[in-house]
Amino acid sequence: VAQYPLGPNVTMKPGTGLAKIPSAPTVYAVEQGGVVRAIATPEIAAHLYGPAWANKVVDVPEAFWENYTVGEPLTRAYELPNSIVYQ
Repeated sequence: VAQYPLGPNVTMKPGTGLAKIPSAPTVYAVEQGGVVRAIATPEIAAHLYGPAWANKVVDVPEAFWENYTVGEPLTRAYELPNSIVYQ
């Protein structure tokens, strides 16, 4: 096994949770390829992920945050993150 090179870290699967880092309050939606988009308000988060959206927030350690790419923020409730299934 030691002969195999290590690959990149795995990022969160889109639509399974919301990401944030412990040192900042901003919550992000996760898209395909490790792209994260800041959710501008709690109201937008509730519209997209339901009233229990805060239970879906996962703290990503700062050491792993470099595996994510920050995209444009979600500023409207009708903006859906790419790569998620919306019901």
